[in-house]
Amino acid sequence: MAPPHLDHAQRSFGVFTALVHEPSTAGGRLQRGVELLARLVPGCDHAGVTLLTPAFVESVAATDDVVVRGDAWQHELSEGPGLDSVRGRTTVVSQDLRTDPRWRTWAPRVVDGLGVRSTMSVLLERHEDVVASLTLYADRPDVWDPGRQQLATALASQLAGASAEARMLDDRERALVSRVGLGQAQGIVMERFDLGADEAYDYLRRLSQSTQVGLLQLAGHIVRTRVVPPLPGRST
Repeated sequence: MAPPHLDHAQRSFGVFTALVHEPSTAGGRLQRGVELLARLVPGCDHAGVTLLTPAFVESVAATDDVVVRGDAWQHELSEGPGLDSVRGRTTVVSQDLRTDPRWRTWAPRVVDGLGVRSTMSVLLERHEDVVASLTLYADRPDVWDPGRQQLATALASQLAGASAEARMLDDRERALVSRVGLGQAQGIVMERFDLGADEAYDYLRRLSQSTQVGLLQLAGHIVRTRVVPPLPGRST
């Protein structure tokens, strides 16, 4: 028989994997994931995912306002475990924020303002210039023993995979919608000017260039309004 902590970890991993891969958007899976993590990782009271881009830091999934405020303060102060996890591409653990010297402004603020005493941040994924970090918050110190760290890291890996899978499906759906819209606009131009498919596409391409409006944006406008702007120099 497996030791109790291993049995709990195995059951938690199975439950998490099944639920986090249920159909949803990437954002929906991240939100479901942090809610499950807060329930399945012993000692975790709050959880959230932070995105770091060249322009901003944003909390994209959070169990509650503690995470949202904690992430906002990291952005405001440019310090904190989530940022260190992203910058160092590593897991960052603090067993007691009250005595941890690494974040001299952020740590006292979350301890006194939010009642948080310990954190664990795990690098979640990197997508082009966007890096995501998962941070678990605990209201008590010294909760992240090796078993809990291992469980959180394993669940974070599953969450990263589920999010990447959903994002790929989101991208495919957006691409499909864009192609459908372009095809519809092309059909409208064909009917309006009695053109062939290639001629209609060339019309849209040249109209996009002359108006300096993106091709897909132009196609969407034509589909919504059923109005085809005239091409400069072409008689209608």
